[in-house]
Amino acid sequence: FFGTSAFVFSGTLTSTRHSMSVVGALLLSLITACGGGTVRDFLITPKRQAFWVTDVNYFRCCLATSLATLFWYPKLAKRLKIKDSHWPFCLADAIGFGAFPVI
Repeated sequence: FFGTSAFVFSGTLTSTRHSMSVVGALLLSLITACGGGTVRDFLITPKRQAFWVTDVNYFRCCLATSLATLFWYPKLAKRLKIKDSHWPFCLADAIGFGAFPVI
């Protein structure tokens, strides 16, 4: 769930940059985190269900990470004096892209 959490974080940062609501942030982070795996599952075995449909823990991971990001990131950014969310977004994407091939 490490790579999934990294992609949820980057999706939630994108939603906050575009002033989306909490529901929009959750939806965008779910699509960001599970979209690639869903496409992979449908290309490999078209009649198989997506991995996040059969294992609800991915949805729980997305929900928890997105809500934690929405709550804690503004406070952390203010404390660390992060004015733009560009480098945390890039770092989270790099961690996500690195985690999936390794884990």
